[in-house]
Amino acid sequence: MYKLPLLVDLQAEIFTDGIVRFQLKREDIPPTPRLRGAFMVNTDKEYGWPQIHRYKEFWYIHTLRQRYELGCGTYAEFIKQVIDKSSLVECNR
Repeated sequence: MYKLPLLVDLQAEIFTDGIVRFQLKREDIPPTPRLRGAFMVNTDKEYGWPQIHRYKEFWYIHTLRQRYELGCGTYAEFIKQVIDKSSLVECNR
């Protein structure tokens, strides 16, 4: 994997049957403070561009639009981030 400018990852693979595959990927693109985006495209004609929207402090809405060899697809997922309170450090003033 090679890091290109604008933090885009380039991955190249050569398989034992001689097939060469390239993939470009970028995660955590911040267009706004509450919205995060990403993209992925490769030479197998697969692509995807997920978006993550921060709804409240620990609630996220995750959507993905993709095209793989089985056809197009879209899904939405609601995620609640849980913080482990045992890992928090108390600060007494």
